[in-house]
Amino acid sequence: MRDYGFIVPGNTNDRIKLPNQDTLPALNGASLLEALGIKGDWRNGGKLTRVHPETSPGGEPANLLALARQKSAVLSMNLSDGFPSPKGGGLFGRWPGATSWTDAGRPPPQRLNGSATTMTTERAAVATVRQSYQAALDELPTSIAKDESLLLAHDQASGGAAVPLPSRVAAAVRCRLEHKLLLAEAVRALEIYDIWLHERLRLGRLVG
Repeated sequence: MRDYGFIVPGNTNDRIKLPNQDTLPALNGASLLEALGIKGDWRNGGKLTRVHPETSPGGEPANLLALARQKSAVLSMNLSDGFPSPKGGGLFGRWPGATSWTDAGRPPPQRLNGSATTMTTERAAVATVRQSYQAALDELPTSIAKDESLLLAHDQASGGAAVPLPSRVAAAVRCRLEHKLLLAEAVRALEIYDIWLHERLRLGRLVG
């Protein structure tokens, strides 16, 4: 989360910083986004959009909020663009030809190559990262449901005879709830990615 002094649910600039963030393995960004149905180059703040817009009972605002939280969660992770350290093959190593480079003058992110070894290694990395986000969520003293119930009671009390929460307390609850929702979204995104990897690994074995 960023220190703005106010809470904006779904703020695309929000990020999750885990205590062990620097020791977590990097995930393949292009494959992760593909698994989530998102397109775009995340590097240097590139725009990310859904390949097929989702529908939500809350309508378009809820769709945009869900996408914003998902992007914030994903962009909080250590992502790799798929390029090995340049070695051999000249100045650019194994980078793709310049004709496929982006408008920013850099090669586009590379997806996983689809080999069983690569997929298995990526799934192990996903499990490690997912466990870290889940642990961060589990160790919090209150749950998402608890915070939501507190805020619901606060909003209802604001227009009635009951006493609402003090404004600073309500803001603090909204802040910690948003943090929990981002953690939960990170876990959900990684679960989707793991299923995507498992399916491609299974299909690869069938073809092989």
